[in-house]
Amino acid sequence: MSYFRVTFDKALKRQVDRLPGKLRQEARRRIADLARDPRPPDAIELMGYAGIYRLWLQDARYRLIWEVVDAETRVEVYYCGVKPDYDEILDKQTE
Repeated sequence: MSYFRVTFDKALKRQVDRLPGKLRQEARRRIADLARDPRPPDAIELMGYAGIYRLWLQDARYRLIWEVVDAETRVEVYYCGVKPDYDEILDKQTE
């Protein structure tokens, strides 16, 4: 079994730190779990964005968004928070 390397920037860490207590714990756990399973059963690939997934946290208003880069066995976590404008977030990541 190969593990994926999970990467993210300081902005994502701040997003997670601002979540309410139980959601913060869940987000951290779910992010860590992506190393073992980068495509969990409750994840959905975003239409129009190949390799980019999202899942709802326990409070369905909150999302976790990440990209799976199989060639590098890497998961890049982009966002954790209230449902965003996907185009705005993902366009920034590709600049």
